[in-house]
Amino acid sequence: LVHHQAFRNIPFLFEPLASRIIDSSNGVEKESTCIWSTASALAVCVIFGVDIIRVHHLKEMAQVIKVADAIRIQQNKKNIL
Repeated sequence: LVHHQAFRNIPFLFEPLASRIIDSSNGVEKESTCIWSTASALAVCVIFGVDIIRVHHLKEMAQVIKVADAIRIQQNKKNIL
């Protein structure tokens, strides 16, 4: 939806707080490891242009956002995405 013509000027919010749903799909059971599933979902959303992101673990997720955004910028320069 982020890239759909009809939604160009509407900001998108992503909230990967349903960690149990994400983690159940990859077999993770410990809540302490949920951060990796959240980070993965967050990185994909940043790369595809989500405007607003709500997360826990701010320090760790800020690092994920910086890396994912750097990848997004490089990909946009190369017109790969």
